[in-house]
Parts: sequence; structure tokens; C-alpha cells
Amino acid sequence: MLWQVNGGFYHFWYNNWVGSGALFLRSTVIPDLTFGDFVTNGKWDNQLLSRAIPLGIIPSILQQSIPEGGRAYEVMWMPTTSRKFTLASAFGEVRQACNTFAVLSHVWHHRLPLKVSFFMLRLLMGRLPVPNALCQLGFQMPSKCLCCRSPSCKSIEHVFALEQVAMEIWGYFGGGVCRVTGIGSLLRARIGAWWFVEQKSERRHFLFSTLPSFICWHIWKARNKAVFEGKPMQSIAIVQAIFREVKMLVEIQFKGKVGVHTFQQLYDWSSHLACMFGFQLIRWTVPKVGMLTLNTDGCSKGNPGQGGGGGVLRDSSGSPLFAFSTFLGDTSSLHAETMALLLGLRECAERGFGNVGVQLDFLVLVGILWK
Repeated sequence: MLWQVNGGFYHFWYNNWVGSGALFLRSTVIPDLTFGDFVTNGKWDNQLLSRAIPLGIIPSILQQSIPEGGRAYEVMWMPTTSRKFTLASAFGEVRQACNTFAVLSHVWHHRLPLKVSFFMLRLLMGRLPVPNALCQLGFQMPSKCLCCRSPSCKSIEHVFALEQVAMEIWGYFGGGVCRVTGIGSLLRARIGAWWFVEQKSERRHFLFSTLPSFICWHIWKARNKAVFEGKPMQSIAIVQAIFREVKMLVEIQFKGKVGVHTFQQLYDWSSHLACMFGFQLIRWTVPKVGMLTLNTDGCSKGNPGQGGGGGVLRDSSGSPLFAFSTFLGDTSSLHAETMALLLGLRECAERGFGNVGVQLDFLVLVGILWK
């Protein structure tokens, strides 16, 4: 039973109605006993209290008002103001709060893809399946490194810091473009030289915080292709892949179009202000009751090039009534968008659907139709 005490409803053993902590923390719980059992003729029963509760707690209980009544027991989650259980509040109760580690703040950077963050965590903990680590677990692997001209046992340090391709990549970004000094030869020293260098520019700081993770990530991807697909590792191709991904991340972070074509230009750009652009969230809007909405889209790979189109018709509740797609062969983007709309309207007419509204994402076609 949950009894009313001082205007609220509390459990005798598990709620802090005394004010000095719940009774179960300092006394043996007797589940069959609750508030009503300790009250006789409208007063606290001292004899029963002395038999069930430690003597040091009884004075605090006697100071409390006599319960006025009761109702059926219900569970209340105390860490939240709503008294409803949430995973977030439970995590807050069990987690061990500690100071933020500088290394982990870079590993779990909010702009890095989660797959890259998990990869960096495994890399720094030495948990990647390179032959040297697998040998320690009892798996015997070939010792020749596919990244080097001479045979060598592949360890994490070797793959990411000491082998020829890795040294060329770190050398290009660090010594060649960004002039990062005091790198050393070990992997952690190379990464730390980027993460912990002081930068006055916010854009430069962002670049230095994310670049080492992408260097390691793309070295790992190229190494796996060499092992499993037989594709040789080429430092130039890896550098270009790193540049493209970092450039995209920079544009997302600072909401600015970066018109550069090399990493050197991106590095120089990071010290200047970038042009800002806005964005607008586009989503499917619910039409009026009785209205149908036709969404169509078309594409052309290369413009002109291989293209296709398709669309979907939905009712006012958003439920699809039919969908279609078609291959258009060599075509332009405008032609593909126009054909997708035409096929959609023809399909609506043949199926007997009327009162149809059209939604497009191709501004050129919208402008033509509007005129």
C-alpha cells in the first residue's frame, strides 16, 4: 500500500518520507508491514517500531505526521520530475561521471561519422585485426606486408605510421602542406601533433581535429583493398580520397561552399572567411482531404547520360496508391524530369484518379510549367 504522508503518497520502506533517506537503506525490510501497521488509535505504535526499526531512526519517524489514508501501491521513478521511467535518467544514475579526456573528445568528434569514430577507438586501443595482433591470439598469418617492397611483419604501427605509403601520406599533409613540426615516427605522436597543436582560427582547428582520423581511416580502407581485392595501395589516390571527404565535412560544418580543388587550397582557405549559404528543410506536405499528391523525379547520370524517372501517388493520409519507374536511356536531366511527370499524369488518368496535385524538386521544370 502507498499511504498519504504530509500531503503526498509514499511507500513506507522505499521512499524518503522521513527526510534522512529511505528506511530500506538502514533497516531490514519487512514487506508485509506498511504505514497502517505502525499506527494504533491514531498514534505511532512505539512498541512495533522498536521491534522492526533500528532505535536511532525511531525519533525521526515520531516527528512525522500520522498518515491520513492510503491507496493502491504504484511505482514512481524518483530521478525524474514526472516520476516516469526514462532510459536517459537511468543512464544518469548508473554512469560514472569523470573528466573529459582530450583524446576521446577528438575520437568522438560530432562531425565524424560513427564508423570512423569506432574505428579510431579500436585503432588507439590496439584492437584492429592486423597479423601481429592476430598472432598474439594464436592465429598464424603471412608476414609480408602488401604496402611495402620488402617483407615485414604487419603491426598497427607499421601499417599506419612506418610503412612506405603511410609515411608518404603523413608527409604530404604534415610536412608538405600544413607544416606540422615535431611529429616523430610513432602513430600516437603523429596524431597528437595534429590534435594538440594550438590554432587561433576556428576553421583551422576543425581541420586539424578531423584530418588525422580520415588519414588513418583511408589508409585502413586502402590496406584492406590491397589484401582482399589485390588493388595496390597508391598514396596519390588515398590523398585525393582524404581531401574529398574532409572538404565535404568542412562545408557541412561551416555551411559554406568551398571552391577549392586541392588540399593546399583548402588549407589556405581555412584561414579566411567563407561564403555562407542557407538551407531549407523540404518534406512531403499533407494535402487537403480528398486531394491526391503526385511526386515525380528524374535523373541523368552525366547530363546527358543514362537516365530514368519515377514517382508515387499518395492520398491525403500519406498512404501510397501506386508507384512507377522507367528507364529512359540516354537523356538530359530536364527531359528525364519532364518524362517522369508526363508518365505519372498518364498513369493517374488511366487509373481514374482525379483531383491530383503535383510536387516536383526540379526548379527549371517548375518555372516552365508556371509560365
